[in-house]
Amino acid sequence: MGVIWTKYQRVCATCRHWTGPRVFRWGSRDRVEVEPNAEGQCLLHRGWSRQRPSQSCPDWEPLDAFR
Repeated sequence: MGVIWTKYQRVCATCRHWTGPRVFRWGSRDRVEVEPNAEGQCLLHRGWSRQRPSQSCPDWEPLDAFR
């Protein structure tokens, strides 16, 4: 079972620039589930590789599905 993040939490898992795997849950477009050991790249900061879903940065932007 993964970790649930809401659209109000400014972490990589809810950011539009993060490429890691995530799934929308509970028939709602305001929560995502991500495996705790998932990794993804940041499309905005291409030099940053293997970002964890719980990381964050000042350039966070919400997923398009959250808008």
